[in-house]
Amino acid sequence: MAAINQTIQPDQLPATGLKRASEILKYLPFKKTKLYAMVKSGEFCQPLKIGVMTCWRCEDVHAWLAAQGNTNQTAANDAGV
Repeated sequence: MAAINQTIQPDQLPATGLKRASEILKYLPFKKTKLYAMVKSGEFCQPLKIGVMTCWRCEDVHAWLAAQGNTNQTAANDAGV
């Protein structure tokens, strides 16, 4: 069997694509409640609504992280921020 060439690391947010809150929260130093509060206040990038789903563009999340000076994108949810 041939191995699949996987360029995305399991602990890394993809450069492009759409991800739901549960998927991006792995890379953010806060939890879901804070995420939605920050979206509402304009402190975090706005999500896209696709039908009943809410998704964020990975590019937007990367840009937000870069603006925070966060180069380590594996921030733990346990930070409790």
